[in-house]
Amino acid sequence: MREVLQFLRSRPLMIFVVIGLATGVTLWALRQALPLAVVAYIVIEVVIFVTAVGMVRDLMSGHWELDILAVIAMIATLAVGEYVAGLIIALMLTGGEALEALAARRASRELDTLLNQAPVYAQRVDPHTGEVERIPIADVVIADELLVRSTEVLPVDGTLISARAVIDESSVTGEPLPVTYQSGDALLSGTINLDPPIGIEEGAAR
Repeated sequence: MREVLQFLRSRPLMIFVVIGLATGVTLWALRQALPLAVVAYIVIEVVIFVTAVGMVRDLMSGHWELDILAVIAMIATLAVGEYVAGLIIALMLTGGEALEALAARRASRELDTLLNQAPVYAQRVDPHTGEVERIPIADVVIADELLVRSTEVLPVDGTLISARAVIDESSVTGEPLPVTYQSGDALLSGTINLDPPIGIEEGAAR
């Protein structure tokens, strides 16, 4: 709820358009043509102005957006007196931008969470003594045998050398159900071991 309120506060233009559309639909239902036209002109002209300013900035930075099509459509609705349709187009434009921003924010937050969960160290098994030593991820080399304990994040891509493993891949692939792997299967870094401790061999997952 708090995130939604913060999001709405960051989108005053969209809220302005929603209120304008609600007012316009009410006036249309009451057959108040002149007040409807006034509301539509105010709301749509504000949206066109804000959008035009954004388009100019984009053009100056070398980017080209398709917002010009929405602007032309809104101007056309005013020209032919289709005020409610113009308000709907304004809502589609501002609402689409708001949803795009929300999706980008969530994706950024999920990426930050994933990066924060990334392990910094790995547990390497000494091939001669069998002892486990804690080493930085940067020191892991091809063919190193690594120990991954239960609920730990796999530090690197590798090949499973234990008999089996149940892996939670939701943070990487979005797959909600754990996946069972057998010895020799490739495992992805960033996934979580749900089994007792397993051994993997460092190497690019195939």
